[in-house]
Amino acid sequence: MSKHRFYVADLGGAAITLDRDESKHAVRSLRVAVDDLVELFDGAGAVGVGRVTEARSGAVTIEVTQRKDVPRVGPWVEIASAVPKGARADTLVEKVSECGCDRLVPMLTKRSVVDPRAGKQDRWSRMAVESAKQCGRAWLMQIAEPTPFERVIAGADHDVKLIAHTVDASADARVTVQELHTRIAGATRVLALIGPEGGWADEELSAALAEGFTPVSLGPHVMRIETAAIAAAILLRA
Repeated sequence: MSKHRFYVADLGGAAITLDRDESKHAVRSLRVAVDDLVELFDGAGAVGVGRVTEARSGAVTIEVTQRKDVPRVGPWVEIASAVPKGARADTLVEKVSECGCDRLVPMLTKRSVVDPRAGKQDRWSRMAVESAKQCGRAWLMQIAEPTPFERVIAGADHDVKLIAHTVDASADARVTVQELHTRIAGATRVLALIGPEGGWADEELSAALAEGFTPVSLGPHVMRIETAAIAAAILLRA
């Protein structure tokens, strides 16, 4: 049976006590008990294995017996995406984390219909932790502050910059899924832009092209925002 995984902010000590919420979840939901082996990670590449020495709902303590540093998987994959409505935004965060996205930027575009309220970033950061626990990531996906489209493209210093786009008018410049791997071979930092369901405004597409972004088709069909973001994460990480 696989070990339960827990997130800790600091994995430097010989004995680690989980915070109150993690301790409560470990004891009440996962039935963790003394002498169980568990895995710990700090979200910054450090991973440890340890034995539970105390198991109370308010405090679970683990004696760390093994520790290692896990390097990041390259290239750095960043996705700047318009935010879908309701629970679909949570799906986007959870799934692109599972697919290996390194940084997610909630992006505000001209046709965006969702402007994330204060507090959403904290919720999504917690979801990134839960996703990492589930899928075995050693590095947490970063969640940026909601950022206007213009600031995203102006500050992009990535060596590969892509904008998801399927309009026929851009066919001459657009690369296909089959060409993606050639484009990102040897890249260290990749950024993909995912637009709103209403599509890019003409001036946004023109501005992105002027900043060196390449249009890329993620497939023959029009996708919802979260589907396109997930597809991009898979294709860029594969």
